[in-house]
Amino acid sequence: MTHAGPDHNRPGLLGDVEPVEQAEHAGHPLDAAFLVFEDRYGRTCRVYAERCCPGGGPAPALVHCPGGGQTVNRADLADWADKGFACVSFDWQIGRFPDHDPARKSRWPDGVVGQNQCIGDETEAVLPVAIEAAGVCLDWLHASDRVRRDAAGVAGISWGGYLAWLVAAYEPRIAAAVPVYGCGGQCDARHPAAFRLHPAMARLWRERWDPCTVAPRRCKPVCYLSATDDFFGIAPLADGLLNRLQVPHRREWLPNANHCISPGGSALGLAWLRHYLAGGPALPEEPALGDGFAVAADRPADVAGTETWWTPALRDGDLGCW
Repeated sequence: MTHAGPDHNRPGLLGDVEPVEQAEHAGHPLDAAFLVFEDRYGRTCRVYAERCCPGGGPAPALVHCPGGGQTVNRADLADWADKGFACVSFDWQIGRFPDHDPARKSRWPDGVVGQNQCIGDETEAVLPVAIEAAGVCLDWLHASDRVRRDAAGVAGISWGGYLAWLVAAYEPRIAAAVPVYGCGGQCDARHPAAFRLHPAMARLWRERWDPCTVAPRRCKPVCYLSATDDFFGIAPLADGLLNRLQVPHRREWLPNANHCISPGGSALGLAWLRHYLAGGPALPEEPALGDGFAVAADRPADVAGTETWWTPALRDGDLGCW
């Protein structure tokens, strides 16, 4: 089957809601359900999702994308609710994981494979159905009168960060994004986890599902969090992507670390979402490196200090050399 490729998600794609449970976690009420929709190939998908809305007036919406091997985690939902966001999270990982409840796994069409497996046809890829599923989750979240319909964001970590980039690109209701790692570039030989795909599939992947290609064309304001030695957020690839963005953006590179972020990075991502989704204060301009490695930082009275880190040579995809 051939297809011209998606231009954007279709809001209102949610067809049916099959309730699973109403529960409470950390003082917040939660709903769990299977969300039923037809993907752009006419196949039925049943995505397992949970939503959590804070008390009080309508809250901005947030789509949370779990990372590789992860699934819905109620602690994540409650944490976002504590921060004032109505959050929805969904299971999109394919495979058997010991900590996943088989009864709460999304049911994708036959033939769809995991995101890091080789595909022989576009209909085998999980990323396009996961992008649509994120929009369906937003449909469900917006059905609550405790959620604002004019302010939605997306966040995710690792493979969830990769997906967050794509959701921000393809979902028209998203106003801001905070992807953590997952900058893309899997078809680039510099990436230590590069894919080996048939050339036709590699071209398709780069064109439709690689943040390095897709995000500069259509992304929303984005705050990217990563670490200098991260195996899934390769610094040269991520900086190349961020430097091509035509929308407001920020980045954090935690020095000499792999697959973790700093408390300051977490605070930066939260401030980004609060600014774009809840009318919070604007963030300072991104620091710039001038002649002689001098750092120019916005609002110097608010800056406690600056340090300069650099890599002396490119080695192993830029890992371990900061």
